[in-house]
Amino acid sequence: MKFSILLLLLQCFEGNTTFGQQSFVDSIKLAFDQQRTILLQEKIYVQTDKRLYLTSETIWFKIYNVDASFHQLMDVSRIAYVELLSADHKPALQVKVELNDGMGDGFLEIPASLVSGNYTLRAYTSWMKNFSPDFYFERTLTIVNPSRNYSRTEERAVQPSIQFFPEGGNLVNGLESRVGFAAKDMKGKGIQVKGAVINQANDTITQFHSLKFGLGQFNFTPVAGSRYKVICYWNDTQFSIHELPKIFEEGYVMRLEQDGDKLSLEVNKKGHTHESIVYLLVQTRQQLKLASYNSLQNGKASFTIDKNQLAEGVSQITLFNSRQQPVCERLYFKQPEDTIGFLFQSLQNQYRTREKIEFSVSTRNNKDKPIAANAAISIFLLDSLQRMDEAWIATYFYLTSELKGRIDSPNYYLSARNAEVIEAGENLMLTNGWRRFKWEDVVAIQQPAFEFLPEVSGHIINAKLVDRSGSQTPGGITAYLSVPGDKYSFTHAISDRAGRLRFETTPFYGAGEVVAQTNYERDSSYRVDIMNPFSEKVSANSILPLELSREWEKELTYLSTASQVSHIYKHEESLQFLLPLSPDSSAFFGKPDNKYFLDDYTRFSTMEEVLREYVTEVQVRRNREKFNLRLVNQPYKLLFETDPLVLIDGVPIFDMNKVIAFDPLKVKKLEVVTRKFYHGRLAYPGILSYTTYQGDLGGYQLDPNAIVVRYDGLQIGREFYSPVYETIDQQQSRLPDFRTTLFWSGRLPIPEQSNAMVNFFTSDMPGRYLVVVEGITADGKPGSGQWTFTVSQR
Repeated sequence: MKFSILLLLLQCFEGNTTFGQQSFVDSIKLAFDQQRTILLQEKIYVQTDKRLYLTSETIWFKIYNVDASFHQLMDVSRIAYVELLSADHKPALQVKVELNDGMGDGFLEIPASLVSGNYTLRAYTSWMKNFSPDFYFERTLTIVNPSRNYSRTEERAVQPSIQFFPEGGNLVNGLESRVGFAAKDMKGKGIQVKGAVINQANDTITQFHSLKFGLGQFNFTPVAGSRYKVICYWNDTQFSIHELPKIFEEGYVMRLEQDGDKLSLEVNKKGHTHESIVYLLVQTRQQLKLASYNSLQNGKASFTIDKNQLAEGVSQITLFNSRQQPVCERLYFKQPEDTIGFLFQSLQNQYRTREKIEFSVSTRNNKDKPIAANAAISIFLLDSLQRMDEAWIATYFYLTSELKGRIDSPNYYLSARNAEVIEAGENLMLTNGWRRFKWEDVVAIQQPAFEFLPEVSGHIINAKLVDRSGSQTPGGITAYLSVPGDKYSFTHAISDRAGRLRFETTPFYGAGEVVAQTNYERDSSYRVDIMNPFSEKVSANSILPLELSREWEKELTYLSTASQVSHIYKHEESLQFLLPLSPDSSAFFGKPDNKYFLDDYTRFSTMEEVLREYVTEVQVRRNREKFNLRLVNQPYKLLFETDPLVLIDGVPIFDMNKVIAFDPLKVKKLEVVTRKFYHGRLAYPGILSYTTYQGDLGGYQLDPNAIVVRYDGLQIGREFYSPVYETIDQQQSRLPDFRTTLFWSGRLPIPEQSNAMVNFFTSDMPGRYLVVVEGITADGKPGSGQWTFTVSQR
């Protein structure tokens, strides 16, 4: 991302010795606030009902879309794109989910043909497609196909890797630096190592060993004229030799130390004698928290940072030289305190099969006060196969979404506030230098041109206008897009200079087709190509291969049997779909001026007779073999001078001869708009809208230039199925119930001074079950809660 604040930065920095520090801070903060408004950032989190699935099962999920800076729910984007990607980044499943007040819930049906493996569930909005795919939400899900043998791909032997990260960015001869390191095995998991830095004379300069997750640090002062190698021991017999990062003759190093509620930052410089001032900027999620400067004395300067000034989560600390160039940078993690927890009341530790469970959930803030929240809840069988190391909502918002790449056990960094966890967090920050924007990209640039717009009201279908003749595609050509049906969607777009089209549609749901065309009466040489609505960019994150131990064979067989039984006996009951609460059934023009249900009239065999005899607002004219239709402009009691917009099930018809030739016996109703109607940038001289009985165009033959594409609208909601065992007969029913996910609800609103009630029945599957609740408050405080209970045979 690029920011246009360099000019303001320069104005603030130059002559700073006489410029008030508070004015400096205020000016920079203003610049950050302006850029945050221009480059609004969204952050998505997806809560899934569990982490491991068998084929033919359902992935249930809840989406939270928040402001990336403050984590408050956003109602800007109304659609989220959710995909399940294979290890080679190919989409296996894709859906579009409607968002309301920044939240939405949906599902993915796993096909029986899907191969076993680890998959990436990712989610993003149209607006997020303007930025790096590294900002998309991603989570690893494991899917096992028990009916197909899992064949592990032969893996070539790969030596474990180790990377070194000098604090601040660079090593400088004669200046002591703290060096972080990350040791990983061939699958990308952190491993324990020990090693030493040696010089050309094989003298040991310093030794080190890793701590949690293969991360660690050591102090090192390079000496001019010396050469260094690093020897790492992976075990007692295996070792490898590595190079340190490049060592510079002059430059800057920084060192950050924690001292109670303060952070002390020491700066050391070698060379660059003309530079006497350094500037320090600290920002968290595009919020400027500190802007300061200091003079270098004998190549040294120090800063004190009050931790209370910093926002919770990952902060970026950047040091600039007197020429306003970034010379050092590191990250600092402040553990979040202002999160929420969930309290479960009346939830026991032991239950029987087919027993009713009823309990309440309330929300508490960090001061144990009740607070309202929006949450989702999942209750599923907890076994040795379930992967629970993915980040929970608070961990994702405050930590993993701000860092690049895979993090081992990310929830550990929020698990406690002891010295071990804090040290592990420091090592993680030292080995991650990625951030939401780079200071090198802070250039004087105006408002950037975005390819994708936020979908604030409905789905935007992007398309490209292609000139069949091969000449350059001009701008200013109008194209039309329709989603046929009894509740059709119709819109238009005007091409830009590159031939791009953006069709802003009203919400439509389920699988269907779209028809795209130009006015073939005058623009017959153009074709409209519908673009893929899903992002074709992928992040740099790799996915670990699936490892299935033979020890799990019995458990997988058990779960497979349960899944098959549930699919056979409960599949029909589980297909309970939910249409939108208040679907807008009106056409884009709203209420028509008149409406004709043709069954209320004597049926004629030609459309010409229907219009002449019944539709008094229309005058049919014929000039030789060419028909024209003229609507009455009711406000002025005059006829329009051109043909109206004519639609059949939402598809525009530009040739009035085809309108007259259409079979009236296939028409259910005709709606008439007898006034000039403004639709976007176009004005229509009235509208005639025909609706057929089936909403399928009634056999009308589209123009050969029209493009018909299968296109899925927004996902139709579905209700989670949970059987009831209230009576003795129901409890003694011989129909098996092998559900392993007992309950899921993506909509669990929790009032501030009350509780949310949850009730369901256990299945015939004994075992230990996990209750997981995740949610967020209106002011952006995330949190989660868990509880386990055991189900035994009745």
